[in-house]
Amino acid sequence: MEKKNLYRILFLFIITNITLYLHGCASVEQTLYLGDVKVNAPISTPPTHININKEPGDVTISPRFALINKKKVTGSTEDRHTQSLLLLDSSEYKPKSNNVEWNFSRYIFGTDIDFKLSKAFSLFGGFSFSSEGNLWGGNLGIGLHSHSTSPVVRFDIGINIQKYEYDAVTIVHTRESYFGEDADEYISFFHDKGNEINFNPFFSLTVNSTNDSSLLNYFMSAGFFWQSLLDFEPGETNYDPFLFWTKTVTDMRPDCNSGFLFFNPGLNLNLNEHMRILFSAKVLKEVLVTSDSNEWLVVPSVQLDFQL
Repeated sequence: MEKKNLYRILFLFIITNITLYLHGCASVEQTLYLGDVKVNAPISTPPTHININKEPGDVTISPRFALINKKKVTGSTEDRHTQSLLLLDSSEYKPKSNNVEWNFSRYIFGTDIDFKLSKAFSLFGGFSFSSEGNLWGGNLGIGLHSHSTSPVVRFDIGINIQKYEYDAVTIVHTRESYFGEDADEYISFFHDKGNEINFNPFFSLTVNSTNDSSLLNYFMSAGFFWQSLLDFEPGETNYDPFLFWTKTVTDMRPDCNSGFLFFNPGLNLNLNEHMRILFSAKVLKEVLVTSDSNEWLVVPSVQLDFQL
C-alpha cells in the first residue's frame, strides 16, 4: 500500500512539472486599438462667480441656464485601427477617418452655491443637468479674491464632475505563441456601450465692477478647463489565460481628453440689493489633445444671483 501511494505521488509530481514546463513556454500578446467612438456629454464649463458687496458669511445661490451653438464636433485619434475587418455576417467594417464624434447636450440647467468664508477666501459647489439623457454634473472648488475694492479680482480653482455616455468599438489583435513559435494570430471586434463619471480640473480669473448706484455692472472672466471623453475598459476583451501562460496587453487607445481655453464677458443687472441677473456668453477655443479637431464654440447663458 505504501509503494502504491509513493508511485502516485511520484506520478503527480512528474505530470505537474511537465504541465508547468509546457505552459510556461506559452504566451499571449494582445494589442487594443480604438475604432469608431460616439460620446454624449454636455460641455462642463466652470461656474461664474461675481463679488459685489459680499461680506464674510454671505451665501450666494445661483440658478443658471446655458445653451450651445453646435450639435457635435468630430475628430481623428492617433494609433486608430485603419484596416478593414470582415464581420460574422460577411460585411466589412473599417473605422472612419474622423473616428470620434462628440454629441453635445444643447441645453444645461444648474445651480451653484458660493460661500464667502472670509474677506479673501470662498468655498463653492454646484450641480447641473443636461437636456438629453440623465447626464448630471457638478463642481467643487475654492475662490481667492480681493475685498472692498473696485474692480474685484477673483481666482477660482476647482474640479468639474461629469457623467457621460459612450458607444465605442475596440479592435483587439491577439497573437499566441508556444516555445517562441507563433501558433495563432487573429483579430477580434468588440462593441461597448455604457457610461462613466469623470473628474476634471479647471481654473478661472474674474474681474467685475461693484458700482451700487449703477443699474449695470460689467464682468469679465477667462480660464482653462479640462474634459475627459473616454476612460473605460472593454469588458469583453478581458479573459483569464491558461495557468502559467504569460499575457501581455498593449493598449493603443487614447483617452480622448479635451481642453478648452475660454473668455466670458458679461453684464450684471442689479434688480435689488439681494438679487442680480447675469447675461454672458462663454467663447471657447477647443483643443482635442488626441484629435485634429480645432473648434470655436459659443455658450450663451443667463444666471440669477440670490445673495443671502
